Amino acid sequence: MPGNTKTRKLLCAILLSVVLSPLSGLAKAEEAEKPVLNTEWTMTVTAFDTSALPPSQTVIGELIIRELVNSLRKVQFHVRSGEEIDFYRDYEQNRAVKAAASALEAKQKSRDDLLFRGDRRWKYRKELRTIDSDITRLEEALRTVEADTPLIEPRPVFTLAAETMPPPPEPGREYAFCRTQRADAFLSGSISEYHGRIYVSLKIYTLYARRYVYEDFSLFSAGDREASVSALALSLGSLAAGTGPVQVAVKADPASASVTVDNSLAGKGGEFNLELFPGEYSVDAYSAGYQDESAVLVLDPGDIAELYINLNPLFTRTIEIQSDEEEALVYLGSLYIGKTPLSFEAPAYVSQYVMVENPGAEQARVVFQDYEGVMAVHPLPVEAPESKSVNNLRRKFYGAFGRFWISLSLAVLVTGLRNAYVTGYNGSGNTSLYNSATSYDLASNIAWGAMGFFLTESVVRYVIYTGSSDRPPVQLVRQ
Repeated sequence: MPGNTKTRKLLCAILLSVVLSPLSGLAKAEEAEKPVLNTEWTMTVTAFDTSALPPSQTVIGELIIRELVNSLRKVQFHVRSGEEIDFYRDYEQNRAVKAAASALEAKQKSRDDLLFRGDRRWKYRKELRTIDSDITRLEEALRTVEADTPLIEPRPVFTLAAETMPPPPEPGREYAFCRTQRADAFLSGSISEYHGRIYVSLKIYTLYARRYVYEDFSLFSAGDREASVSALALSLGSLAAGTGPVQVAVKADPASASVTVDNSLAGKGGEFNLELFPGEYSVDAYSAGYQDESAVLVLDPGDIAELYINLNPLFTRTIEIQSDEEEALVYLGSLYIGKTPLSFEAPAYVSQYVMVENPGAEQARVVFQDYEGVMAVHPLPVEAPESKSVNNLRRKFYGAFGRFWISLSLAVLVTGLRNAYVTGYNGSGNTSLYNSATSYDLASNIAWGAMGFFLTESVVRYVIYTGSSDRPPVQLVRQ
């Protein structure tokens, strides 16, 4: 008996685990599918007050505004504080509760309205059962929403509002302004002149704090503008990102390497430091004679990053260019590199474009890859002075074709006038109309004859032009 009892308990435990496992998995799946809210953090930049700037410094004010806005464009996401997350969690929950309560209130009102509709008893009872079922479901939904805790994105994507800068709100209307602009914060500022110096003042108002959380100013001369505005932009970007910039130590080899971050030059080879806000950046490095390198740099708040870049040298080939004529000009791409005969080093496994031009301005073009040895490029032969060039034949064809269309238009116009005068004469018998009709009839015949002549000329010149436009191919000889 004791053995049977233990066996029954073991079987019950196994059966209970089998039954509860799918239920627990379903609960975890529902929890995993819970949506994350507020995935964007939007800032609006209002119009700066530059009325106190003299006309001669208006351009400087516009440059300062542009640099500050560009610094905000570099911010990729905003790190929310605990206070800000609590604000948006309460806001989303209140909004969901309000929506659920409104739906329940509307359904309860429709239930009350059934008494005044005068429906038959069987129809009234049927609709009442349906509405009662809906009310029960909505009450359960309201209780679920009240007990639910929304998930708020702790690092939403940072975005700037529309390009147009609206005027800043009046004092006391900042919260309503954020609601109207659908923004989480807005930046306002002023730029003025103070005893020959530039005075910049900045303020940021946030929706969650319902106050200005950032105020900064700077007073500088025109010569110190770049350093002072950079310091302001760094402070402004730190507030927008919710965290300070990440220090990135870059070491690049060779010294001639150029390093770009998001297609903007960040520095040259050797050792230098960068200050980047958390986010994802594309880094490219290149130098003449070396293979280009690309990488993706992902920075998180609080990171201490080091970036090592070592470019591998390219394998080169020796190319010799020869031509039919001595001292023909040689271009590698669009760069002039010398006269034939010529030797130069070219990277292996990389397509190259070479153009040779002889003293007669005739050219030959060659595209090659992984070529080693002597390349004999023969420019196109110079045409005899008495022969007609293709360009001349093309111009003559276009001229004849244009004359054809002009003569066709005139012939149609003159024929229409002739028909009008003939119709008028037949209807009235006026002698003057008869004379005009006779004149336009002659002009019409002449116009149609000219049109036929120009059409024939166009066809002949087209045949001559297409027959003379063929060129012998460029010759590439491996020796």
